[in-house]
Amino acid sequence: MDSGNFFDVLYDVSNWQTRVYLALVFSGKEWTTMELCHCLGAQHPNISYALTALSKMGFIEKTTRKKWVATDSEKIKPRSSPLFIQGLLTKKEKMIVKEDGWVEYKEERAKFFNSPEWQNIRDFILERDENTCQRCGAKNACGIPFNIHHVISYSYEEYRLNPENLVSLCKKCHKWVHSDENKLGEFLKKPVKKHYETV
Repeated sequence: MDSGNFFDVLYDVSNWQTRVYLALVFSGKEWTTMELCHCLGAQHPNISYALTALSKMGFIEKTTRKKWVATDSEKIKPRSSPLFIQGLLTKKEKMIVKEDGWVEYKEERAKFFNSPEWQNIRDFILERDENTCQRCGAKNACGIPFNIHHVISYSYEEYRLNPENLVSLCKKCHKWVHSDENKLGEFLKKPVKKHYETV
């Protein structure tokens, strides 16, 4: 499994207990508390609280190597998933976590990010932003890994190729934007809800 792409998906999951549980289940790996903090871009208290709560409910446990692991199988099955987690997931996230759903979602993302449409818009955004991180000012030409960030989440299909929703960020800043250190929600927006008049 491509854990890097998976953790990109987790950025859209706001509840820390849900994030931690999905990370442990889908990665199929054992994690220390600090490893989870690093991969999820979180501060230690948030992860520790989530781990303690999940452990008390019996959804995760510590191994003999002092690492955390999910007590469920490597795939989340709706009938065995914690009810509080099922209730917190969006429609898109429920599709991701159903059995074999992660594979489907991963393939969908790969198809999109390899498409000519995305490659063209990516080149356009980099040129528009002068190959410069819009947060820290780092230059793409210096060999620093760059990402094109969706201000409104990738989960909303209608915004995926909208230039006004895309911004150039270096990899370090992109991770920061999705971490809990971004307390003001910089470079993040929710879609505007459409209101229709009733006749």
